[in-house]
Amino acid sequence: RDLHNLIYSIRSTLKSLLWSSVILLLIMYIFGLAFTTSAVLHLIDLESSGSAAAPELTNYFGSLHRTMHTLFRSISGGLDWGLAIEELISLNWSLGYLFTLYIAFSMFAVLNVMTGTFCQSALDAASRDKDLLIASASLERQMHVEMVETMFNTLLAENQTRNTLDLMEFEEKFQSSNVQAFFQGFHVESKDPWTLFKLLDSNNDGEVSKEEFVEGCLKLKGSATAVEQQLMMAEMRRLKKKLTAVEEQSFNIEGLLLQFQAPVPNPVNNQDDEEEVEQEEGQALNFEATSGLRITNINNQTVPEDGEESELRSSQVSPTGHEHVGGLPNRISEVDYF
Repeated sequence: RDLHNLIYSIRSTLKSLLWSSVILLLIMYIFGLAFTTSAVLHLIDLESSGSAAAPELTNYFGSLHRTMHTLFRSISGGLDWGLAIEELISLNWSLGYLFTLYIAFSMFAVLNVMTGTFCQSALDAASRDKDLLIASASLERQMHVEMVETMFNTLLAENQTRNTLDLMEFEEKFQSSNVQAFFQGFHVESKDPWTLFKLLDSNNDGEVSKEEFVEGCLKLKGSATAVEQQLMMAEMRRLKKKLTAVEEQSFNIEGLLLQFQAPVPNPVNNQDDEEEVEQEEGQALNFEATSGLRITNINNQTVPEDGEESELRSSQVSPTGHEHVGGLPNRISEVDYF
């Protein structure tokens, strides 16, 4: 697997290596033109004046090819660039400063950027490799499982006869600084041991086994993922639909109950009421004839009258519980003299 990762990473950096080489060649070409031009002109002057040639200058900067080769070896460790700069300083101090600028720019800027680009390309390629992602995830999970199992064995160190933890033991062990440091390092943020124990106890039997402890810690590790948030939102939407349906059903049931509770008219009772009204009207007419008073309101129906109105009420109550006005039932509310 390591060899596969190495080969895959190298292959993914070939494109970056190509463009980095082009940029480096362009930089060496620009600086090489300046150094080669100065060196060749000096060598021509020496030759025309009959002076002794400078073999070191010719070896380092005698041609553009030699100059670019010298520049590359100076930044790659193949040549002590102090020897090359001495030859340029013998020509002109400005060439020495220009060579120093080339070394500084190439070493501190170009090569560092190239190294960072290669590393980033290798990391991006590794993150896109499915086999590597699966292997890394499996390795990370195995490492976390081993850590959690070690902590569980530590919690049971004093009680080797059992392989489960109850709430009392967990609360006692939770006060230890090592246990709290483990949960904080494992990104399980909980200061209440009772709440944490309930979350770890998946089957609600009051005890936590090693499998429950491992699975619970792995689920509680870190913050909620996007998948877990979406699942929670979907569950809330489902519950909302159920509550809406239950509310509608309750309204329908309430309406049906109200319909069943509505009074049903009884034809026999209606007939009895009509007969009672006729008897009261007959009593009122007899009362007019004998008392000399005119009744102006019978059963809440206004009757035209002549003369002034007067109210005659009596506080007598009949044996049946009805209030009477002048010996008549309370439906006769207004009388006047005629």
